Amino acid sequence: MKKLVLALVLILSAQLGFSQTYDSIAPYKKDKNMPTFQVLLTDSTWYSNTTNNHNQPTLIIYFNPDCDHCQHMAASFEKDMDAFKNVNLLWTTYLAPLDELKNFSHSYNLDKYPNVYFGKDPNYAIPAFFRVEYTPFVALYDKNNKLVHTWTLNVSADEIKFSLKNLK
Repeated sequence: MKKLVLALVLILSAQLGFSQTYDSIAPYKKDKNMPTFQVLLTDSTWYSNTTNNHNQPTLIIYFNPDCDHCQHMAASFEKDMDAFKNVNLLWTTYLAPLDELKNFSHSYNLDKYPNVYFGKDPNYAIPAFFRVEYTPFVALYDKNNKLVHTWTLNVSADEIKFSLKNLK
C-alpha cells in the first residue's frame, strides 16, 4: 500500500512539474497579429493596438532613453523623417518616467511629428510579447497589423526604410 501511495505521489508531482513548462518560442513568432497593448503617452492619453489604427504601417520601437544604440537610432530617424511620414512610430519603454521620454523626443526633434508617439507600457505587454532582451527592439507591422519584420540592436532608419519599400 505504501508503494502505491508513493507511486501516486510521484506521478502527481511529475504531472505538476510538467504543467509548468516554459514555452521557448516567443509569442510574436507564433502569432503575426499585432499584440494587444495600451501605452500611456507623454500627453497622458492612451495609444493602443486598436484605437490608433490609421490604415498605415506601424513601427513599434521598444527602447531605453539611456541606451546608446537607441540614441543613435533616434538620430538616424531625425535625419530622414520624411521617409516615415506615412508610418505610425510608437517609441515605448517600461521604466522611464514620462518626462524623460518627452526630453528624449525633444532632443531628436521627433516631438514635432504627428505620427510619432512616445509612451510607457505599464502592463509590460510589448516586451513580454516580443521577449525583448536588448534595446532597441523594433517590430514593423503592415497597414493590416500583420508582422513584417523585427530587428534587435543596431538598426538604422535606412534598414527600416528598405523594408517599408517592400511593403508597397
